[in-house]
Amino acid sequence: MKESKKNSSIMNTIKFHYKAMGLNFDEIFKKTKLLLSIYKSVCWETSLRADEFYEQLQFESKRLDVALEFLMEYSCQMEKNRFIHRVSSFFQTKWLIDIITETNGHVYKYPYSGRIYADIISTCYMHYMEHTEQDMLDVLNMERTTYYSKKKEAIALIGYCIWGIVIPKYMKIYQNTENVNAITDLAENSSCKADLA
Repeated sequence: MKESKKNSSIMNTIKFHYKAMGLNFDEIFKKTKLLLSIYKSVCWETSLRADEFYEQLQFESKRLDVALEFLMEYSCQMEKNRFIHRVSSFFQTKWLIDIITETNGHVYKYPYSGRIYADIISTCYMHYMEHTEQDMLDVLNMERTTYYSKKKEAIALIGYCIWGIVIPKYMKIYQNTENVNAITDLAENSSCKADLA
């Protein structure tokens, strides 16, 4: 019983983080499960089609801001195959890998069992091999009920880190880069006009 009280207090703490950021817990939890469930597929599919994606990148403008906006706004009701296709079309695989990897780093640093949560995310969703439930229990050295409650907390925590920390950070960096580029362009155009006058 003590373990379950501890888990619920950790989940309550995670939900508090959501509330403080104005994030919808249920919606982001569903989005996170969907994003994590396709992570291996997107990476695998892209690795098989690396040459095709490289050629496609030569002709298309794949902008990080559009990809991040899609992640912020997509409906968790979207059918999984359609979601995989949309993520593949919006994202360079490197962006998806960077976002998930950086986010799992934040999870690792979480003061309450962060390393355990990061291990669960890595083993369940990022490792190239599929693991059976028993493999997971052995690797993580957990009882079955503890594993499932920790997995739910891990998903909730990485969801908070994706939508509450990492995506806003990337969007801010991108917006600042766009602003700097716009200011630079304006300055260059102004100096050109001044030189012509």
